[in-house]
Formats: sequence, C-alpha cells, structure tokens
Amino acid sequence: MFPSPIVHHPFVFDVGPLSLTGFGLAVLLAFLIAQIVSERELARRNRDVEAAGVSDVLFGALVGTLLGGISGFVLGRSLNKKSDAANGNKDRTAGGGKDRPSADRQQPEAAPA
Repeated sequence: MFPSPIVHHPFVFDVGPLSLTGFGLAVLLAFLIAQIVSERELARRNRDVEAAGVSDVLFGALVGTLLGGISGFVLGRSLNKKSDAANGNKDRTAGGGKDRPSADRQQPEAAPA
C-alpha cells in the first residue's frame, strides 16, 4: 500500500514527551507578537495600567485556546467513535475503512487466467 500523499504535520519538533507542530508554534508566536504589539501601543498612548494588564488577558486567552482545542479534539474523537460504532465501521479508528481491506474480512480470490 502506498503512503498517504497528504502530509498532516510537515514540521514536528519533539521536546521530551511533547510534540510541537508548525501550527502550534505559529499560534504561540501569534500570541507573543500580540502581547508585544499591544503593550507597546498602549504604552505609546500613555495607558500604562492597561498595558500592564495585557499579559494577564493574553494568558487567559492562551489557556482558553488550549482548553478549547483539547476539549474539541476529545469531543470530536468520541463522537466519531460513536458514529462509527453505530454505522458498523469498527476499523476506521484503527486506520482501516470501507475502501481499505481489514484482516478479518475475506479477500476475493483472483480468477484463474
């Protein structure tokens, strides 16, 4: 069988038990840039109290993003498993599917030439 032509994570950087993808690093960089730009702009407008609170707001947004992403991932997987079980597609979660033969299915024999 040929490998999948779609590259899901073209950039993965493993740090111990964590795997950082290119998308994850881009999101982290976006939060960092947003903090720097917001603090500088608020300081330029002489809004020092608001500038001091930017890091708290962005930390809350980062935690919310992580919790939302994790809960969406878990919820999506559980709904897919329930849907697959209801439709009789037991091997989709194991990498099989209707178009991919499974070990427990009978393979048609080739007709003699």
